[in-house]
Amino acid sequence: MKYIKLFMLLAVTAFFAACSDDDASWNTNADVTVEMGKTEVKVKEGAGLFNVPIVVKGETTAPVRVHVSMRESGSNPAKKDVNYMVTDTTIIVSDGAGKVEVKTVDDDEINENRTFEVYIVSADGAKVGANSSTNVVLRDNDSEFYEQLQGVWKMKCVDATIANMKAKRARDRARDEAERQRQAVESGEQTDWQQAMREWEDWEKTQK
Repeated sequence: MKYIKLFMLLAVTAFFAACSDDDASWNTNADVTVEMGKTEVKVKEGAGLFNVPIVVKGETTAPVRVHVSMRESGSNPAKKDVNYMVTDTTIIVSDGAGKVEVKTVDDDEINENRTFEVYIVSADGAKVGANSSTNVVLRDNDSEFYEQLQGVWKMKCVDATIANMKAKRARDRARDEAERQRQAVESGEQTDWQQAMREWEDWEKTQK
């Protein structure tokens, strides 16, 4: 019995919490309109988080609630939750300016620019104006020459540095070995075979 009462209490609390948002006081001025802030937004597919602006025009008595949605557009449409993600589709505008937060999904594919639309479905406390949609262009960043070769150029620089270090080490070893042999010959610890061969060749020439 105790658990049934607890469940009913939680259900009633959730019911009133859900109703409180619907019963919230929105703008009552009939001359207020809401529109998308731009007709087009262009970003690179690797941009990450970016905003699509919303504007409310007119003097408001309270906030305006805007419901937005997305749809595919163009010859190479971007797909929601595949090429981009949206944080929230219900926007509360209280100071004349709002935004739809979008996050791009980067990939390693070379493709044509992808497009989609963000559009206003309805609004509480405002009329939807003429500019009700924004076309979003996700520009491909894998086909651009310098961006595509950026990593290759970095690797070439690293390879060149490693090659130079190896060459310097070889020169240092050869120099150290030559110095060691010279000191050994001078101290009598080692015969200078190259000098001995030259002396032998010179002697052979005198015997002909």
